Amino acid sequence: MNTVNNDEVLIVHAGVHDTRDHIMLSKADIASFQKLRARIFSLIEKAIEKDGGHKSYEGQMSIDFPGYADDQYQASITLHCYVLGVGKHHTWSARNMQEALAKAWADVERWEAG
Repeated sequence: MNTVNNDEVLIVHAGVHDTRDHIMLSKADIASFQKLRARIFSLIEKAIEKDGGHKSYEGQMSIDFPGYADDQYQASITLHCYVLGVGKHHTWSARNMQEALAKAWADVERWEAG
């Protein structure tokens, strides 16, 4: 796996033989993910203060890219969280990271609004 880093994007060459072999995260994507994570942690802290019950994995997050045979989505964000939203695990998948982030932000803002 080769990584190229410049001012605009981080490109990871995964060695795959098709058009998915270059995965790009812009600096804006990374900044948005960091802000999203901070917002989620703030909401988790409030939820735990209010209720007290939580799991050790609260707030574990990942950015995922497709496997070899998966061509439906190009980027996903996964959150493991018992105290926010419905369910314990949340995944936002889209054709690119900007769309996945937009989906995640929409849910987080909905959770924050109550």
